[in-house]
Amino acid sequence: ARSFSEFAHHATVSSAGGRYHNAGIPPTPSGFDTLVEIEVAIVRHCGATPGPYFSPEQIPNSTLAPWEQCCLKQAARHGFYSWPGCTCSPVGLKTKSGWCHQYGQQHLVVIRSSLYEIHLRKWLRYFPPSSLMIFRSEDLFDHGEAMTAQLLRWSSPNYAIPPRIVPHHYLTKSRNLDPMSASTRTLLTEFFAPYNARLEDRLGTKMNWPVP
Repeated sequence: ARSFSEFAHHATVSSAGGRYHNAGIPPTPSGFDTLVEIEVAIVRHCGATPGPYFSPEQIPNSTLAPWEQCCLKQAARHGFYSWPGCTCSPVGLKTKSGWCHQYGQQHLVVIRSSLYEIHLRKWLRYFPPSSLMIFRSEDLFDHGEAMTAQLLRWSSPNYAIPPRIVPHHYLTKSRNLDPMSASTRTLLTEFFAPYNARLEDRLGTKMNWPVP
């Protein structure tokens, strides 16, 4: 659901929708299906990121180049050549094509971006899980006032919490597209399951995400 929401966020912005078209991916649920197939293949055959941690600025070319070749090979197998979801330049800058990372254009890596267990490793190398408050955005959307109060109590114990908290977030982007297909949801549920299980083990808490 969060991956589809991020896709919808990019797809419903006119400039980002154009960038999807430029990559050969329509900014629609069927386009998301195609993007999922490419992303899952890249992760399974090449790895989610070129390095052991989500630190693209520190990845040497000896590690990056083989990963890019593997990534491009998987995209080509799906009929997409010179896939900007594998590499782009200039790295670290926002261009007309969007944010550019060593592992590809931001709007084309929505599945790899959702592998939270991998991305949190760099934090958990330096901070114990007890020093991080991690919760599902769905819970924030559904119980914004209670979740905000919980965050304030956790991060600022001496802060006087106001009697009324009004969260300012409106979950609207994914509603501008037709729903994700059932087959894609099933594929992603199976794909994310082992990563989510490892994340729960690391954090020592249940996130209550869907399981196969």
